[in-house]
Amino acid sequence: MEPTAKSPQAIRVAAHEWHARIEAGDMTRDDRRRFARWLAADPRHREAYERAVRLWGEVSALDHAALPPVAFRPLLRERFIAWCHVGWGPWSLRIAGGSLALAAVVLVMLQVVPFGFFDPSAEHFETAVAEIRAVTLPDGSVVTLGAKTRLSVAMDPQARRVELHGGEAFFDVVRDPARPFSVRADETDVTVLGTAFDLRQVEENLRIAVAEGLVAVGPATPKAEGPQAELAAGQQVVVSEEGALGRITSIPPDRLGAWRRNRLVYVGVPLSEVVADANRYHDGWIVLRDGEAANLKITGAFDAKDIDGMLATLADALPITLWRPLDAVTLIGSAAPAAAN
Repeated sequence: MEPTAKSPQAIRVAAHEWHARIEAGDMTRDDRRRFARWLAADPRHREAYERAVRLWGEVSALDHAALPPVAFRPLLRERFIAWCHVGWGPWSLRIAGGSLALAAVVLVMLQVVPFGFFDPSAEHFETAVAEIRAVTLPDGSVVTLGAKTRLSVAMDPQARRVELHGGEAFFDVVRDPARPFSVRADETDVTVLGTAFDLRQVEENLRIAVAEGLVAVGPATPKAEGPQAELAAGQQVVVSEEGALGRITSIPPDRLGAWRRNRLVYVGVPLSEVVADANRYHDGWIVLRDGEAANLKITGAFDAKDIDGMLATLADALPITLWRPLDAVTLIGSAAPAAAN
């Protein structure tokens, strides 16, 4: 994961992941440079990281004998998953008499982990850079995860619930009126009975696009006031970080989910969106240096397996300059390298 997202929840997760990586003691020189850039990018990043250090410092100071060893695993994701699946046994009795220790750990988890990670029945799926994976759920629905995507799935006789924690996923849902299928991403819920749709986090926004059927889009909190929308096949909408719905627009259904075939297709989108995708399919780090370049509009189709080729094509077609100060870092700007440095 490259922790650079901007929503408050994403910043908290990024801060705790950076802390876990530093604590693990295996950061490379490039990792340390990325961490320094992440800290400097936004005052909220440093504040969140300092809070993460304080919180995990409090957990480390607890009596380890009063808690299961899994609470102190070195990597953040290991801690999450272990707490979800731990067999409490005698620990529950020991913690019942000293619940403040448990409360301290749970408080830390609540600061960081999306809700789905706490459901004991949830399954967790994650893809690596450039990895695309199809998962068949117990009800027969198929979820295809794009690169660098994380989601949780929980099913019971009354409902089917998915939480997208980052990335992009295409859902082909088996119809079951008795068990609604819902997907939560940030503060937005998408609810369906049977349909096929694409859900994608793009920078601070969420894009929902429907290939088949009908979906309802609205706030994740039932009592929250917010816009509602219904999307039919061939329609899409973007929801902002604040929960504001954009204008519903048309999109050819056969173009949806082209990334499942390693095709990245764009029609009039800003370069910032293309770069965000490229970073999920590329081992290095691609950085936009200025807003002029970020706002350039792109129409085209690219091979997700050849991001270097994509960058070369963009450099030929757009008034931008590419340069690589480090092997793993590609900078994109509207100025020449000498002027930008």
